[in-house]
Amino acid sequence: QESAAEQKKSLETRIADLQSTLVENESALNDAVESLRSSTEHVASLERAVADKENQCREKHNECQELIVEVKKLQHHVEHAEADRAKTAFAVESLETDISEKKTLIFTYEESIIQYKNEIRMLTNELQTTVQEKNNRIQMLEKAVSDRQALFDEQLDRTKRDRDASTSE
Repeated sequence: QESAAEQKKSLETRIADLQSTLVENESALNDAVESLRSSTEHVASLERAVADKENQCREKHNECQELIVEVKKLQHHVEHAEADRAKTAFAVESLETDISEKKTLIFTYEESIIQYKNEIRMLTNELQTTVQEKNNRIQMLEKAVSDRQALFDEQLDRTKRDRDASTSE
């Protein structure tokens, strides 16, 4: 009986140990369940945060895509503006060259005009001198003609008188 009593006591001790272990295991299980629940909540919170960050990332990505489109449009406009500027610069250079050539031509014309004016002045002076000389010559000839006419008239009168005197005699 001792052995049955010892076995019973050993079994009761073992049952008590198992019950104690069971209580410890249940407590550990409850702690593990609570830790799992807390971890699950934390994971869910992290997943929401990740989802929020992914949404923000998508929004930023979309904004970046829109900015890239805008930058490409601006680059296109800048390229056109640079092409227009280059055309304008070429046109300005061409106009400046034309203006320079025209200024040179105008300067040449002005020099020619000044030279023509000088020649006209010289020719006018020569003409005036020639006209004055011719007028003087005409006056001298008119005076000579007038003097000859007076001499002729005087000789004619004398001849008439001489004839009249000879006829009257």
